[in-house]
Formats: sequence, C-alpha cells, structure tokens
Amino acid sequence: MSGYTTKQLKELEGKFDNFFKLINKNTEIKILETDESLPKEKSIIDDIKFIKVYDDKRYSIKIKDLVDNSESKISKEFSIIYFFVNKLWDLYQDKNSTSFRLGMTKIVEWTNGFLLELIDNRIDESQSEKINDEGIISYLDLISNSQYEGGSLEAKLLLISKQNISEHINLVIDFKELIPYKEIKKIRKVMEMCSDVIFAVGDKEGIYGLGHFKDYGEAFKYKLQDKIIFIHFNGKLHYDVKEVSFIKKKNTSFTEEKEIVNWNYRESLIYKIRDNRIMLSDREFPKGKLRYFLNRIFSDIPKSNIDELINIVQIASYQKHGTMLVVGTKVLAEEETDRLCNFQQAIKIEKINLIDMEESKRNIILNQISSIDGAIYLDSDGNVHGIGVILDGLANELGDSSRGARYNSAIKYNNSQQEINNNTLIIVVSEDGYIDIVVKEDENYKHLLDSLWEKLRDNKYRQVIDEINENKKDVTGIYDFNLVQAIAHLNLNEHKESIELLKKNLNIVSDDYYTYAYLSINKEWLGEYKEALEYLNKAIEINNIKSLKLQKARLLQKLERMEEYKEFVEDLYNSNPEDLDFKKLIEKEE
Repeated sequence: MSGYTTKQLKELEGKFDNFFKLINKNTEIKILETDESLPKEKSIIDDIKFIKVYDDKRYSIKIKDLVDNSESKISKEFSIIYFFVNKLWDLYQDKNSTSFRLGMTKIVEWTNGFLLELIDNRIDESQSEKINDEGIISYLDLISNSQYEGGSLEAKLLLISKQNISEHINLVIDFKELIPYKEIKKIRKVMEMCSDVIFAVGDKEGIYGLGHFKDYGEAFKYKLQDKIIFIHFNGKLHYDVKEVSFIKKKNTSFTEEKEIVNWNYRESLIYKIRDNRIMLSDREFPKGKLRYFLNRIFSDIPKSNIDELINIVQIASYQKHGTMLVVGTKVLAEEETDRLCNFQQAIKIEKINLIDMEESKRNIILNQISSIDGAIYLDSDGNVHGIGVILDGLANELGDSSRGARYNSAIKYNNSQQEINNNTLIIVVSEDGYIDIVVKEDENYKHLLDSLWEKLRDNKYRQVIDEINENKKDVTGIYDFNLVQAIAHLNLNEHKESIELLKKNLNIVSDDYYTYAYLSINKEWLGEYKEALEYLNKAIEINNIKSLKLQKARLLQKLERMEEYKEFVEDLYNSNPEDLDFKKLIEKEE
C-alpha cells in the first residue's frame, strides 16, 4: 500500500512534535493527506504550512503557533523552519519508520549545515570560496567559550562581505591585517572592545575591525539586510544567530509642522545555541497549562493557592542547573515522602509553608532547596514535605531518551501507581530552561483546544463561546482559550467582549503580536482607525510579518493618509519585488 497509514502519520506527528520540544518550542503539529497543491496563506493566525510528497500521496504539514522570523527576509530555502522540516521528512522517509530517535548532536550538526548555507548565500563574493572547516563555524563554540581576565564574552559580530563593509560600515578601528578566527586569543581581545553600539566586523574567514552602520536608510535602500548576519555572543557556550531589518519611523514636529523620519535597525532571532543545544526561542513559562492542570487534579483548590503555586514554580524555574517539583495531595505528599525516606531517597524536613511565607523569604528558601539534586515534594497547600527527592518507578514507554534523566524519572514515577498518577503534578525544569508538566496522561486540554479551533474554522462562533463557558472553571485565565473566545466574539461583532478578553491576554503575555493584531481588527471594525493603527504598529514592532503589513496599508487608506500610504507601499514593493500582493498594491498606485 502506497503512502503512510493512519498509524504511521500519528507516529510521524509525534516525532515532529518531539523535535520542536527538543529545540524549546511548544507547537501543534498536524500531518494529513491532502489534494492541495499549494499552502493557503492565512492572515493574522500564523500557521506555517508545507506540502510534502511520499510515494504517490501528498501530505499537508501544518505547524501552529510557530512564527519563523527568518521567513520574511530570506527565501524559504534558507529559512531554518523549512530547513528542519525538510530534514525531518527526508530522515523518516529514508528510514521508512519513525523508530529512529533523533538526538541533539544530530540537530546541532544540521544547524551548522544550515548556517553554512545561509552565510554562503548572504556573503557572496566571487573571489571567495565557500566556507570550509577552517571557517567561522569551526570556531563559534571556541570563541563563545573563551574568557578574558576571568570574564565571559558579551559582544556582537557582524558577518558581511568585504565590499559591503566599505560601502555600509564605518570602521572606527580598522586592522591592517585580517585576524583569522583560529587565533582565538586575539579574537577574544577584539571582542572585549565591543559595546552596545560598536560591533566586530568580519566575513567568513576573520575580523577586519570594529564599527557601526553608516546610514540605516541607505542600508535599507540597497537591501543590506539580505546580505548580513549578526552573531551575538552572550555567555559561555551561548550565542544567538540573528538577522537584521532596517526600519523607518515617522514623527510629526509640531513646531516646524513637518514629518521627521528616523531610521534604526532591529534584530530578529533565527536560532540560539545554549550549551551545545539549539533553541528557537527563549524559554516559555506554561502558566495557562499549569493553572489548568492544578484545577483538574486538585478539584477543591482555592484560586489563591493556584496563583501562589504558579509563583512558586516560576521562582524555582530560574534555578540555573534545572530542578523538579512534585505537587501532590496533603496525604499523598506525607506518605510518599516517608516511603522514599525509608529507601534513603529523600530528606524529610519540618514542613515549610511557602504560600504563607513573605515573598522575599520564599525566594531565598526556594533558591536554597532547589539548588541540590533531587525534587522538592510539596502539597497543594504549599507545604514542603521533602527535598532532594529521588523519584522511583519502572521504565515506561512514555519516556524519551533524548529528554534527560529528570524528565524520564518524572514519567516513571507518575506512572508507577494509580494513586500517584491520579493525584500528582510534576514540573520538570531542564538545564536549558525548558519546562515540562508531567501529569496523568490526559488529552482533554489539547482536544478541547483543537475542537474550538476546528469550530472557528467552520464559523461556529457561538458554539465556541458556549463550550468555553461550559468549561469555565478549567480554562479561565488561560491565554489560548481567551484568544479563541476573543476571535469568536470578533466574528459575531461583539467587540466589547473581544477587546476585554484580548486586554486580559496582555496581562498574561505582554509582548504577543496576536493580541495587538486582533485588537487592531476590532478597532478597525468599529471604525476607530487611529487606535487600530496604534495597536497594529505595536504588533509589527513585535513581529514584522507580511499579513500585518498588508493590514497597515489598508488602514492608512482608510485614514486617508495617502502620502504615507504611497511611501509605505513603495517600501513594501522595494523590499520584495517578487511578492504578488506587494505588486498588486504598487500597480494600483500606478
């Protein structure tokens, strides 16, 4: 039988999901057989979508809630998300099985390959050969690991062709001879001279000097953003790979009655390396999911306890070397701490109540008790029963060898007994800051959210609101459910309710562009175009994606700011002349 079976597709979804978790990004993956020839673009709600072929069947891979910053500036061929998805598809197609376990070593190898291609694509000088093993890739870890007088590295390196250096960079210090990357000690000294406004300037082979951009407007005009890469070193074995966009801001001078144009640049993360691990984003604290599972497992828990327990977990999550917290019922926490102490697997202490404790004291206590190996065992009232707890349990098929000892011991313990499975919640914080919530295997949360998004797509807006209200106790205050309900109210022209929910989301996640984008749509539908544009500009500052730019063009027309509209449309077209939507805008102008 050609193509994938239903079971194989589910296994493949699981592998894609695990992959993105490995690189510190929670997403929702759907892989379905399809007749679509091309992905359909959606506005505002950003799903990255692929069409892949296996045997004689076509499959749609949709990744929800994953925005690829690099997609807007470089071709899909050099987008890290597309790069990874193609690698994963080829890997499991070649194996014809999903039994192969993908580890971080292989992922970092892939990432280095991606960066090699990206640098060769952007820094393209006819006289320069493609990067070899002696180029910058070989030395990134060594440079980031180097010290100068005991201090770790904090500096930026701009990768740019030699020709573009002379045209667009002001070298405040110009070395007579290039310093090759293999001279680590010299490179480290050079990096020590960098500052917030001065960065090291080099190409594939080495560093030419220290400098800054000459003229942001000229850089934008000549599309310099497509020809450079920033490497931001920020600690031992820590560095970020970023791209740059040059941005224009207009301010009105009321004294001179004219517009003043200011240029600047913005950095967008492509990926980051932390201790030989790749990450696509900073760690995400799963406040909404934590609230949901605390409500579900501890049905009588007061709301104040939930808020305090979330704060306790958040404080513990900042432990540099990772940690683990087990939250159980009062009886279970007492019994399990005693049992584990009998096996020399825990240190029992006089109960400390973290919830009743003054916040400053709580921080000190948590930092101390989470700094040793083993878990903290507490109950849902905030009483700590044991520290240094080594969890036991039989090996379980739900474990994942790529996720580390903490995660797998949590899985084993949680599935060791029915009573533990039903009455505990385990929070695992890995060394790279990734946070897992281990609970009784339960898909209700995901199924409910999936069901609501499906109803949204089918225009069943009232059903969405009714279903959320039926589950109010479980989902109140959770960002994802607020967003779904706000979109439903928006489509029912219930703008007051939609705006109220979106503003609540700003208190949960203050820098999320979805929230600002939907606030903008609400205000636009209400005819409040000026406020709509203000919200939209905030969304664009966070994520400068195409759908938001098209929305801004529409708003400028509605505000009859035609000079600004014309200039904005020209900038869009100049940034990507091949884009059909930008072409249509410019053609209307002509």
